[in-house]
Amino acid sequence: MSTLPAVTSDALLAHRGFIVKLARELVHDESLAEDLAQTTYLQALRKPPRHGVNLRAWLALAVRNCARQFYRGERRRQAR
Repeated sequence: MSTLPAVTSDALLAHRGFIVKLARELVHDESLAEDLAQTTYLQALRKPPRHGVNLRAWLALAVRNCARQFYRGERRRQAR
C-alpha cells in the first residue's frame, strides 16, 4: 500500500510567486533567486513536509535554509 505524497508539483507551482519573491528579498539577485527556488522545489519533492503542515510556512523556511546554505558555502569558498 503506497501513501500519497504530502506535496504535489501543482501545489509547489501554486506557490511559485511567493517562493521567488522571498528568494529575491533574501539574495538580491534574480538568477540566484531562481536557483534557490529550484533548490527549494527539489527539496520539497525529495523530502516533502508531513501531511497537514502549512505548506507556505514550510516553503518559507526551506527557502531561508537554502539561502543560508548558499551564503555559508560562499564564505567558505572565499576563505580558501
